[in-house]
Amino acid sequence: MNAAIRQQEMRTGQRSKTCALELEKFVHWSPNQDSGTGSNKRTKPHETSKGHNPSGMPRDFGLYLRLYSGKSMEYYSMFLASFKYFWFLPVNITVVLDDTPEDREFSKQIAVIFPFPKICFSRKIDPKFYRGRGWLLQQLSMFYADECVDYKYVGFIDTDTFFTTPVTPELLFNGTKPIVIGTFGNTFVPMQRGTRLALGMEEVFKCMTYFPVIMKLKHLVEMRAFITKLHKTDFLSAFKNISSVYVSQFGIMCNYMWYHHRDEYQFHAQITDKDSHTQGQGFHWKEIPSRPPCEYFSNTFTPALMYPKARSSIHFRHHPDYLTVADLIRPGICHSGGFQWCPDVCRTVDRSALHKELFLFEDLDWTWDPRTKEAQDRHYVNVAQFYSSSVKTGILQGCHDISLKAFETLHSYDAKDTKFTRVKRHIVLVWNVWIAWLKQLF
Repeated sequence: MNAAIRQQEMRTGQRSKTCALELEKFVHWSPNQDSGTGSNKRTKPHETSKGHNPSGMPRDFGLYLRLYSGKSMEYYSMFLASFKYFWFLPVNITVVLDDTPEDREFSKQIAVIFPFPKICFSRKIDPKFYRGRGWLLQQLSMFYADECVDYKYVGFIDTDTFFTTPVTPELLFNGTKPIVIGTFGNTFVPMQRGTRLALGMEEVFKCMTYFPVIMKLKHLVEMRAFITKLHKTDFLSAFKNISSVYVSQFGIMCNYMWYHHRDEYQFHAQITDKDSHTQGQGFHWKEIPSRPPCEYFSNTFTPALMYPKARSSIHFRHHPDYLTVADLIRPGICHSGGFQWCPDVCRTVDRSALHKELFLFEDLDWTWDPRTKEAQDRHYVNVAQFYSSSVKTGILQGCHDISLKAFETLHSYDAKDTKFTRVKRHIVLVWNVWIAWLKQLF
């Protein structure tokens, strides 16, 4: 299969057909106009039913965080630093660690502090199946999440997931349907090849685009069986083959959801190229291999699908703006009551401005769409309606910590450090992509 995909891409690699979607059809649609159809039909705010808690969110939901002791600073200064201010929903958290003395010692530290995660030690896997690379082991572990959790819905996050706003049920679910935010357009080509190789189908969305990535656990198990059958081998061997090209576990997951369980999720699609919508000419991008043809998007995508969706978090170490922790939590605190409760902290925040981090993930910028302000207002109305004393406690704590400049001593990931690690990471990324490409040729 890998060789067949390479041969097809060599035959079609020089094509330059331009895809287009009519701008007027999409950017003027609003949820206020109709209820949407299919996977994007909206439910009433805070709608509850059997299997839901009073928050309006499914009861059987938990977060899955793959970690090892070497990333302890990211856990404390990125994930935990933001989680404590902005997460007030009932949730279970499972931290998955390597079964090593160092990780067992680290587990004792984090198990007794907020948010008191459940600890699971991953089974040992022969390094040949993840090519001896830690980031591939992290991905591989997520495909086996059912060995550590038994939630109906599992939400995958990274250690550098950084929440920037109070997390409401509407940011995670539409009724019982998990939210999926995918991007399309001029996305990273090697990842598209990995998704196609894994599933045997073109990648519709890139999905390393939001956190948490929520999937029904039974669909994860089904997907693993699907890939095993497709590749006619065990899953570990299949993953070794898939990872011969650059691969994203989230791309594989959300495209499997799209092709096999579309009506059980609510999808939102973001065009990736920030220049593709200019001059009022519509959306444009180049048609490339490993992605469906232009006609697929024109025939399948609806205005409801392309309506902006606020995100709860950013990918801290990939964020394009080199900001401190205080800079990143301040807008979410101020828009959630801080203007009233701690005006001194919020004096530098424009009340009428767009909270950019709700619509910016890595370099995927959705702020060009004027409807993002409407989506932001809807989100903060939900914050005000849903939370009371709990959100005020978190917001006041954030105000207090910013006032004391606590982050200057508690957190080492300032602007300079983040910029340095970002440059180093991209050098390593380009190197790995070239090596994967050379291996395919020879």
